[in-house]
Amino acid sequence: MPVKKILITGAGGQVGLETVRRAQAYGFTPIAFNRADLDITDAVKAARTIKDIAPAALINCAAYTHVDKAENDADAAFEANALGPKNLARACQALDIPLLHISTDYVFDGCASGLYLETDQVSPINIYGSTKLAGEHAIIQNCDKYIILRTSWVYGVTGENFIKTMLAIGQGNGHARVVADQFGSPTFAGDIAETLLKITKSYLSRKEAPNGIYHYTGAGITSWYGFAKVVFKELEAHSNIQVELKAITTKDRPTPAQRPAHSGLDTSKTAADFNIYPKDWQQSVARATREILKQVL
Repeated sequence: MPVKKILITGAGGQVGLETVRRAQAYGFTPIAFNRADLDITDAVKAARTIKDIAPAALINCAAYTHVDKAENDADAAFEANALGPKNLARACQALDIPLLHISTDYVFDGCASGLYLETDQVSPINIYGSTKLAGEHAIIQNCDKYIILRTSWVYGVTGENFIKTMLAIGQGNGHARVVADQFGSPTFAGDIAETLLKITKSYLSRKEAPNGIYHYTGAGITSWYGFAKVVFKELEAHSNIQVELKAITTKDRPTPAQRPAHSGLDTSKTAADFNIYPKDWQQSVARATREILKQVL
């Protein structure tokens, strides 16, 4: 079987980097673009680039992900999270190729008592979530072949993320105060990348490929406090640095952007349609923390 080209936008980000690294293992030649290479908000350039490359599929990992900054930078967030995906969707539609796109648990308000299904009512409570939802709508309205993959609490071994923030605080202060009344599923960027690539491979091999919205996260639910607890356990095990961790409430640490109180996602549809199952969040966080510690200790 000939190797297929896939175009990956946002290749400089956590998920983008992992997708590029893993693409060949799934039989793809990755053509990778970071923001400096390709600004997806430029409709003309995006369309021309995609047409020239003629990939078998496009995986969009480009996004504005600064949740708090988005509250005062709504235009930039909208351009990256809604206008950019719209441009990609139209370009993919013109070439009849599938578009895979990453969205977020923050399209929900966090008021549900259980895990969110793909069909549940969306109601974002911050600018970031609103712009990501606008991106979902833009893709659905402008492209016939698409997969929108919602995920949550993304972290990796590169770039800025919660693990690195906690390690910096712990090593610097020896104590940390972390919110314990917001709940979700930490998700490793590499696992998201593999999910995207598995879906792409499956999609391209099927005559009747499913389109639509899917959920993928780490397995299990925790709080930011629970997330930090695993990080600091690894820090102590590998450096003997002990961190005093205190649980606080959202009211104790107000942020510019409101967060959903409970944004766990049901991943059973992804398992049923693509035979992809989430990995235990604690094991994944511990493994990623160990990798990061190798870089900083």
